[in-house]
Amino acid sequence: MKNINILKLTLLVHLFIGSMTYAASYIITPSDTNMFYYKNSDLTKLRNGLRDFKIPDNKQTPTYYHDLLMHFDSNLTDVMDNYEASSIDYDDKYGLPRYGTASLFLPNKNYFIELIPKPNTFFNTSNNISSFTIEFFLKPAKFLINNKVLSKLGPYETDDGQKSYGGMIAYVEKNRLIWKFDNFFFLNGESKAIELSAGSFLNSNEWSHHSISFDASTGRLTKYLNGREEEIVYVTSTGQQYGSIYYPKFENNNQNSVYVGGGFLGEIDEFSITKIAKNKFNIEQYRNQSEVVTKVIDLESQYSFISNINVERELENGNDVFIYYRASQMYFLENDSQVEWKTFDPNSNININSRYIQIKLILTSSGNNETTPMVGRMSIDYEILPPPTMPTDLKAYASDKSVKLVWRGVSQFSSVTGYKIYYGTKPGTYDTENSPIVVSKTNEYIINNLKNDTLYYFTISAFDNLGENHQSEFAKEVYARPRSFYSNNIKE
Repeated sequence: MKNINILKLTLLVHLFIGSMTYAASYIITPSDTNMFYYKNSDLTKLRNGLRDFKIPDNKQTPTYYHDLLMHFDSNLTDVMDNYEASSIDYDDKYGLPRYGTASLFLPNKNYFIELIPKPNTFFNTSNNISSFTIEFFLKPAKFLINNKVLSKLGPYETDDGQKSYGGMIAYVEKNRLIWKFDNFFFLNGESKAIELSAGSFLNSNEWSHHSISFDASTGRLTKYLNGREEEIVYVTSTGQQYGSIYYPKFENNNQNSVYVGGGFLGEIDEFSITKIAKNKFNIEQYRNQSEVVTKVIDLESQYSFISNINVERELENGNDVFIYYRASQMYFLENDSQVEWKTFDPNSNININSRYIQIKLILTSSGNNETTPMVGRMSIDYEILPPPTMPTDLKAYASDKSVKLVWRGVSQFSSVTGYKIYYGTKPGTYDTENSPIVVSKTNEYIINNLKNDTLYYFTISAFDNLGENHQSEFAKEVYARPRSFYSNNIKE
């Protein structure tokens, strides 16, 4: 796999004299993007001039419920266009991201990004906030004091003119992620401070998924680590499931920006906010499977005999690549449902006579979706049986209402099974009623019932055991004019 040569679509042809066939290989590489009809597989980064297909990362796709979605793939863009981001520095080439091509790298405690929310977004609304979920991946490089990951904190003025301070913050302390909310949950003007600090320890240089989810219908606030519940708090008047609910609100401090980093040392990836309370998270590395489907490939001969399909694959931990093909002598559309897909066994060969072929690959991940197969170059091995060599030394001898044709036949070692005789009254036009005449393997033939004094033009071709249509080129045209006084010219 690592020695794949990137080639343009190439046809390699060799002549095997003994078998009288042309061996050919039709090669397709992942970089030949115009050769694929459909694919939901990703291309890997260019490695030493090579690319492979792989199953896409399991990163989130935008939905109606998203308020913010940042992949950090080479930029700081919010996919939802609800937040503008700025940074004192940003390196999109560092480390191994959880998803995509890059992560947010924070090399020291002074690095951060500032998010400026647009009106009516989660971090910029004067109304009560309903259900929400905040989630991201963390990979700590080192645990420091004041490992601030996410914060929106600041002073604000209460309804009665008093000065106060509040908001929300997520930070790492003693190897745990802690969520803290001050003057954020309100009921009848009164706030309740909330802290969620229980849970498992984090490991340096390992990715982990973190989430905080609030259900506005029950007041349930849940802290998750790697998709598992770690701590539950009911933000209600009773502290239990039943009671008056405290609702989140950034109380008049909308002028304060949101900060990601500013104390945390390491990497952050796949940061999102959704306006629903999530309790299930797709945090596997890859999707379950993906597909690659080529366009319909024309091998340019109805006498192409396909023997093998080669797919360069790199497999590990139970992931796999399933290969399918469909073939026909007639052209078919890429999405034609009438041409049946067949399974190809990589441990065996196929032997089919077909001009057109289409290949489909299904890439499947490992059981925990943490690995993907890699697919490189594909090739179709086939042989083309060329038409027979044309007959030579064609001669025509006229007689009374007849012409005798004599020629040098094709080698006795060839697969020729007969000849086709074409004739007509104009050069290159062989449209008489009985043309062509099919004869067995011979080197002479008499055509009778011709018109005397009429000039006829003749040519012949050889065909083989693949049928009359698999014929040679025409022999050099000859001509003759039957006449009555030629009655003794032809000897049977």
